Amino acid sequence: MKHYKENNRNKIKDSQDLYRLRKGCELRDKLKKRRLENLEKARAKDRERYHKNKEGHKIRQYRYHLKRTYGLDLLEYEKLFELQSGECAVCLQKPRYKLHVDHCHTTGEIRGLLCASCNRGMGYFRDDIKSLSRAVKYLQKSHTGIFVGGRALREIDAGLQRNY
Repeated sequence: MKHYKENNRNKIKDSQDLYRLRKGCELRDKLKKRRLENLEKARAKDRERYHKNKEGHKIRQYRYHLKRTYGLDLLEYEKLFELQSGECAVCLQKPRYKLHVDHCHTTGEIRGLLCASCNRGMGYFRDDIKSLSRAVKYLQKSHTGIFVGGRALREIDAGLQRNY
């Protein structure tokens, strides 16, 4: 029997896959029906399992989120985290919480890890480089005192009043 399994692994796997395809819905329906019949018991068991290992549950949830949303597993996230030395790719600050995965919304390509503020900022600008560069120019002007702001605003108002 052992030799048969070793020599026919692919054949056995194909047979098992075919069985699961045929019977999978049946089996899932049976499990679902059994769970619904014993819903209170099932929920109590779920709660107990959750409270025994809250931290493990959070990690599993986060792993699932990374995989489902970005196609990234936890090891890949940790490698990216190490490459960035645990810092946000934009502001270079070490955040108090997890770094967010930044990705291109059109291609889905992962660009790096950002803190919550930088991630929100990128989202508000909808990844538009032109808008971001205008924002940079705006900030540069305001820091030189050329733009409206604080004391400069009063000077502009005074100048306008003199002309009228």
